[in-house]
Amino acid sequence: MDYHAFGHSLIPSSPHTRTMCGELDGRKIWIKLPVPPKARIWHHLQRILASALGKPILRYTVSPGGGESLYKEADRLCAFKESGFHVPDVLGVYDDMMVLSDAGPQLRETLDKTKDLQTRTALLKTAMLEMARLHAKGLAHGRPYMRDMTWDGTRIGFLDLEEDPVRVMPLSTAQARDIWIFLSAASRFSRVPGDKLRYEGPLISDLLTTYREQADPKTMQELNNLVHFLKPVRKMLDRSWLWGKIGTDARQSVYVNRCLERDLGSSSAS
Repeated sequence: MDYHAFGHSLIPSSPHTRTMCGELDGRKIWIKLPVPPKARIWHHLQRILASALGKPILRYTVSPGGGESLYKEADRLCAFKESGFHVPDVLGVYDDMMVLSDAGPQLRETLDKTKDLQTRTALLKTAMLEMARLHAKGLAHGRPYMRDMTWDGTRIGFLDLEEDPVRVMPLSTAQARDIWIFLSAASRFSRVPGDKLRYEGPLISDLLTTYREQADPKTMQELNNLVHFLKPVRKMLDRSWLWGKIGTDARQSVYVNRCLERDLGSSSAS
């Protein structure tokens, strides 16, 4: 059975998901289906707003969807692999699906299972160092959430390269965006056990230090600019009476921006 036929054989058992896995010739194989084209009216409005404010970082980066998006993601996966990064092998790409090798468990899954604080922090620092190495190679992930990275026990890998921010913004801006997203995702591990509303500890500062030691000054300046730009929104949401009413993602974003304002001294950013 070829990869394309194998992929079609999996679809009936998972009709409501875009990604599915199965075993072929003793090997774990992943199938990824395209999403419908995503360009919607608010994406165009977002582009207009980004242009009006002179903020390329606000440009939307979502995949255009359709078969074309699979070919573009396959190209990015191959480029990452050629640059020495651990990503799934592209076994086949077609108009209606992409076939990939397994790259290991999701990083988030591993972190959630890791109860020892020092071990978990060390793994997050390993992931941050790999992000720094990625950026040093002139690349950007686009969506570096913990679920879009892997850990096979020895190395960090990257998944789901659908979003290519470098298409719509300068590299240093895209890399600053990467770091802000990564830290926001990592902040869930700063949450006080048993209290979903409280965040504390040095994790965000430690991860920023880990990255900053390897970072391009242009990327750090772009990160400082982003944090400064978001500060008014952070201050609006960072109120005790509102804290329990906003969602978890919003709380994590507020917490991270507050930490970065302190650590970067963003009040003087332009």
